[in-house]
Amino acid sequence: MTIFNRRGPEGQASGTSNSGVVNTGTMGNVQNQPEAVGSVQHQVSVGAGAGTAAEWTRTLRELDVALTRDQDGITDPERCRILLGLIRDQRVADEGGRLAARSMLGQLGVLCGGAPGVVSLVASALALLDTATG
Repeated sequence: MTIFNRRGPEGQASGTSNSGVVNTGTMGNVQNQPEAVGSVQHQVSVGAGAGTAAEWTRTLRELDVALTRDQDGITDPERCRILLGLIRDQRVADEGGRLAARSMLGQLGVLCGGAPGVVSLVASALALLDTATG
């Protein structure tokens, strides 16, 4: 959640605090506060199912590309690739597999986050795990 300056009637910032907020990303149902000025809401609804499985596969493939392409920013690239392989092996349709994958993704973000794009791809993968219900 990010708070921005209040906007005047012409859309320009007046320098006082905004009475609203900007919400981005995946969230449940949200409601703007009454009489908010200059606030924006953006919601991405992602349900479990075929789309989620395809997104999971695509995200892991993109992580693989990022780890291969940008190894200079990683202290131990081989360890990162092994960890990614272990994440791929998890049965994320099951709660235990999602918990293990979530833990390993956190480790991957810490160990391999020096490669450009890895941190955001890890965040995307974690968001997909949060929407999966098995």
